[in-house]
Amino acid sequence: MAQNEVNGRDLLVFIDPAGGTSWKSVICLTSNTISNSLTELDATSKCSNKWVPGAKFEATITGEGFLVDQDTGIATDLGYPELYDLFDSKVTFNVKFGKASANTGEAIYTGSAFITKLDLVAKDDALTTFSITIRSATPPFIQTLTY
Repeated sequence: MAQNEVNGRDLLVFIDPAGGTSWKSVICLTSNTISNSLTELDATSKCSNKWVPGAKFEATITGEGFLVDQDTGIATDLGYPELYDLFDSKVTFNVKFGKASANTGEAIYTGSAFITKLDLVAKDDALTTFSITIRSATPPFIQTLTY
């Protein structure tokens, strides 16, 4: 059976600030991660060592990337200033994590979310970077397989 590994460069974060599906990519990411978790309840007693699933999901997307000069950068996608505006206004928007054009059998993840953390890092004699944390407003993210 052939293996079809996925290059991490192909998995991107897309946002529609208006809450629809007119996706704009978050530009110049160097890494991005999607995390989903479910609370766990400790049911351990002298009778058994046991854990059971709780009721609360949590889901986040994190990313790190380069700050792009808005005068010379890609104006059609989302850079730090656009992300900061979303953060500052506390708006909920739609987010997508996956390939821009997924192939058959590949998953994409979507949901309603908001920005909870946004860092700008400007070290001496280094490229300026940013990091972002996006939390799902209605976890978990929805997984869709393409067909």
